[in-house]
Amino acid sequence: MSEFPGGPTPQAASQDRRQAAPRTTALESRHLALGARMVDFAGWSMPIQYEGVVAEHLAVRRTCGLFDVSHMGSVFVRGADSPVFLQRTLTNDIGKAGLGRAQYTLLCNDQGGVVDDLIVCHLEVDEWLVVPNAANVADVVDVLGGLAREASSAGDDVEVEDVSEEWGILALQGPRWEEIAAEVLPNANPGRFRVERFRSAWGDGIVSGTGYTGSPGIELMAPAATIVGLWDGMQAPLDAVGGMPAGLGARDTLRLEMGYPLHGHEISAEISPLEAGLDWVVALDSSDFPGSAALREQAAGGVRRELVGLRGRDRRPLRDECPVRDAAGNEIGTITSGGYSPLLERGIGLALVRVGSVPASVDLRGRVIDVEPVTPPFVDI
Repeated sequence: MSEFPGGPTPQAASQDRRQAAPRTTALESRHLALGARMVDFAGWSMPIQYEGVVAEHLAVRRTCGLFDVSHMGSVFVRGADSPVFLQRTLTNDIGKAGLGRAQYTLLCNDQGGVVDDLIVCHLEVDEWLVVPNAANVADVVDVLGGLAREASSAGDDVEVEDVSEEWGILALQGPRWEEIAAEVLPNANPGRFRVERFRSAWGDGIVSGTGYTGSPGIELMAPAATIVGLWDGMQAPLDAVGGMPAGLGARDTLRLEMGYPLHGHEISAEISPLEAGLDWVVALDSSDFPGSAALREQAAGGVRRELVGLRGRDRRPLRDECPVRDAAGNEIGTITSGGYSPLLERGIGLALVRVGSVPASVDLRGRVIDVEPVTPPFVDI
């Protein structure tokens, strides 16, 4: 997750206005009661912050934060041939995702661009849960559904069920997450990138040792009524450890500190996973999936641009789409995600630049500031 798959920058969120009224998660009334600042993100009314982005960011790093990420998708893939189907559809080697494991992977287009990055949870021998990003749920469902229908017509046993409208997702993130989870899910501790089913006083669901913050924690996926019960049940233990609800603003600054990609920024239909440094989730030798031929050609010829981390010299945030220059002043690329690191107390960013170039400065809205290239993550937690 994509979470993982799926956090916005505040700027992008505020600009992402739809003509129709945004959809609401089952926790809308809770967010409003907590005084959350709500924004329209990918057609959903979502909390961008409660007490403040920096406070929520630091809570996740030091104690714990609780996120509503129910705008993300929940898509089941089932059937005896589901492992084979996923192997020839997604980029990672699904054979390495044994029973009870979660895996980070990509869905690509035929040109090698990224339709979306996903978390896939292996629940049963013939059952998987795929979690896409909010803005891409419809595209992912269309692709998976279309390929599943083709496979079924050829005699394969595979089906795709989208339950995104009926389910929700919570992310409990931070070093003290276990104390909070123990109050509502006393036996749920799946381990990093492990997945299991849970039972609670409010209903059953799925828990995975995943997250999009870099801090330890879990994500809970369940029907909406169960998600509401879990959210309410975790408020008192969350407060007891000095934690707090956290919005999408902190989720974005947290993922940026770790150098995690965001679809539409570091990866997109026009940016390949090889350019984004995600070759470790592209198993070109394992199978033929959409885009594999284009990616093999790119791998053989070498990429012309690459993703790098940039660290500023002071507190000024780096900004999306600002030009990046080398020591001679030549433009060598563009910032894909920029912001401020509350832990480092300085500006940071990710940039797509020409291979072999060395970033030295950024044109920050008319002011040239010095930066130094670094290899993410920006912080050691």
